[in-house]
Amino acid sequence: MRPLTQAEIDRALVAQGGLFEFIRLAWPIIEPSTKYVPNWHIQAICTAAERCVKGDPDWARQVVNVPPGHMKSILLAVMLPAWVWTVDPGFCSIYASFDIDISRRDAGRTLQILQSDWYRRTWPEVVLKFKSGRAAETLIQNTAGGFRFATSVESKATGRHAHLRVVDDAIKPLDTTGNASITRTALDKCKTWWDSTMTTRTKDQLDRYMIIMQRLHEDDLAGYLLEKDRAKPLIFPARFDPERACELDQRTVEGQLLWPARFNDKTLTKLEAALGIYASAQLQQQPMNPGGEVFKAEWIQHWTTYPTTGQRVLSVDCTFKDTTGSDYVSIQVWGVGYQGNAVKYYLLDQVLDRMSFTETLAQIKAVLGRHPYIGAKLIEDKANGPAVIDALSKSVTGLIPIKPLGGKVSRANAISYVWRAGNVLIPPVSVPWVPGFLREILGFPRAKHDDQVDAMSQALLHLEQNRSTMFDAMQKIGL
Repeated sequence: MRPLTQAEIDRALVAQGGLFEFIRLAWPIIEPSTKYVPNWHIQAICTAAERCVKGDPDWARQVVNVPPGHMKSILLAVMLPAWVWTVDPGFCSIYASFDIDISRRDAGRTLQILQSDWYRRTWPEVVLKFKSGRAAETLIQNTAGGFRFATSVESKATGRHAHLRVVDDAIKPLDTTGNASITRTALDKCKTWWDSTMTTRTKDQLDRYMIIMQRLHEDDLAGYLLEKDRAKPLIFPARFDPERACELDQRTVEGQLLWPARFNDKTLTKLEAALGIYASAQLQQQPMNPGGEVFKAEWIQHWTTYPTTGQRVLSVDCTFKDTTGSDYVSIQVWGVGYQGNAVKYYLLDQVLDRMSFTETLAQIKAVLGRHPYIGAKLIEDKANGPAVIDALSKSVTGLIPIKPLGGKVSRANAISYVWRAGNVLIPPVSVPWVPGFLREILGFPRAKHDDQVDAMSQALLHLEQNRSTMFDAMQKIGL
């Protein structure tokens, strides 16, 4: 009996050990100067990928959230398409990222493996159909009909239908760190691209996809598909969180590190400090910092009995649509009172709902009926606001169109000092809409909606800028 060749040994190892073993053997081809450091999370993601490839219905649609630097791209965008042809050479995949250059970069590394002497000796049945230049990095094909197609978010995949669709970082972090309107535009474009392009690119009825990314916003593509498709969540935070543990996480102790051989506590602590408010999203895969970003949890104060106030204002944040849709209308009532020499702002009432134009008018009138002593009625002078003002002007006095200056985040930051000083009080959490209000302001600007924040900042900015100097002076001397 002749001894086994190295190719036969490696083939047997991969057949037994799957993608995890393939990564160990193929690593030197793409990272010849870097030592491979295996870890349990790599094995877990490999297990999830194999179940997806095999068409397990419980694992067909996955959202994999891993911190940066933890091999997510190498695992699923580089190694997976090369490994899958050792099992099924006719397997077809589409890979997308927010940047086509990133998609091509990973395709080029896959091609390195496929063209290596090691791969060709071990799996000689996988014969490539060669193209040259950028075309080879966009479309890798073999003679069995399998392909790996590289594209980008918002680009087309015309004519390509695949067994598996993989999206690696659907949006870049900078798209969620600036003006809220820019963030919303980026998120909406990504979701529209998925619904209009990627959902039609399936080759069979299994509808397999893997979304691999760090969480950047509550309404990013990962959040969207977790809600819309009930995709399987595979969340691997840098520090273990028992309340959000996924079934493949092997850790048991809160705070336990994900990959201590690469990111020890000292390194991770420095990274957390450098990322600041973005550490929760990028490292913990929790897009909304539970402690708050612009508005901090420790700043929250509640009134316990309905407060007596002097000046009251109405603040309305309108929707862009005349019919019910994804945006909310927030109608808030704020009152001004004093505790000693300090001015206090009390949130007294709110109506929050998806409303048509006529429903918005009816709700504003209903709120004014409950609060007859409201003076200024602040209505944002955009979206449906001008039409609302015009329709109410014949029967309601004190209407003030507010032209918002700067972005949503700028306006929120401009009023955050009032919260920090402890001068804002909201109703008790037993009031039905208060938990949702708290979730939104603490999650801002990464929460799915920001209508309540807009109405709040509009009211507080107006009240701060229009306080009566004489009234303040009288209060200070006890008159």
